[in-house]
Amino acid sequence: MARGFSVIEVVITLATMGVLLCVFVPSYTHLTEKNQIHGLADDLQFFFSQARSEAVFRNQDLWGYYQQTGNDNSDWTLSLHAIASPTSVPLLTLSGRTFNHLHVESHFADNRFLVEGINGRINSGSISFGLKSDGIDKLKVITYALTGRIKTCGLEEERYGYPQC
Repeated sequence: MARGFSVIEVVITLATMGVLLCVFVPSYTHLTEKNQIHGLADDLQFFFSQARSEAVFRNQDLWGYYQQTGNDNSDWTLSLHAIASPTSVPLLTLSGRTFNHLHVESHFADNRFLVEGINGRINSGSISFGLKSDGIDKLKVITYALTGRIKTCGLEEERYGYPQC
């Protein structure tokens, strides 16, 4: 009695695996992109909340800067400083290198914001982001100076579980 697999069995198995891969790879890519979007939304919310806490704890105005370090919109840094200079040593930093599939853009005046030391309010502004492949921004993290609120919402419509702006 012969042992092992016949050529036909191996070919059928490989063909079946190929079809399954063709079906599941696009879903996996979409899942990783969705996780990057949720991760960036969470990280931005945390960064702004931490900046507010730090300013109140120090009882000092702090400055935040959004800086593009290259031509690509995924090569950026968000940093928090004790003085109004982006070249000073940052107290807190968020890098865009881990979010390389996302297009990120700042909508703060002069790409900087002030965090008030007394009440932790942040200047009004926003950071919008979305998938590079779509070419449009999908979500936006907004800071409101009057209320001190930080909100994540979808542009134009509800997206990724976030309400419409």
